[in-house]
Amino acid sequence: NAIINLGVIYDGQGYLNEAKAFFLRATQKDDIESMVNLALLCRKQGNLEEEEYWYEKFFNNHHKKIRNKDYKEALFNFGFICYEKGRLIEAEKYYKEAAELGHVLAMTNLAQVYIEQGRLEEARKYCYDAAQLENILAMANLGVFYYKDNLLDDAEYWFEKASNLDNIDATNNLGVIYLRKSSYSTAS
Repeated sequence: NAIINLGVIYDGQGYLNEAKAFFLRATQKDDIESMVNLALLCRKQGNLEEEEYWYEKFFNNHHKKIRNKDYKEALFNFGFICYEKGRLIEAEKYYKEAAELGHVLAMTNLAQVYIEQGRLEEARKYCYDAAQLENILAMANLGVFYYKDNLLDDAEYWFEKASNLDNIDATNNLGVIYLRKSSYSTAS
């Protein structure tokens, strides 16, 4: 762990190449923590292909060891990489694992994957879970779900919550709800 600690210290001081050397040394001993550190370091350096490589190595070689809260951010990050590359099935897998560990952004992103796949009920569930955890985007998206189902009171509730947290789209949608409910004085 001393090797990893030195890498963390160098990373924290901005000496990324030195940090990378220590993390690489630790991976030779199959240290899983160093693989995550390397992936994060590669992201800082803008080397997304190498970031993906280290996450893949991490997840493929240590599947059983890593399914805990300590690695939910890594699950989310790799899900994001898969999503950005259009690999929705893989993105779904990693987002779902992170979401099940309580990662709120993973819940929101998983909902987006489900929307793109036309799995709207599953998307609504994850939007609701994330909204309950105060995710503003999930609140606004949940409002859209309710609006499309013509459940205006529920839509209003979620748009208002998101609007109160400065989500402009939710504020606009709230105005539309007021107009539909004929609350013209409130909409203006």
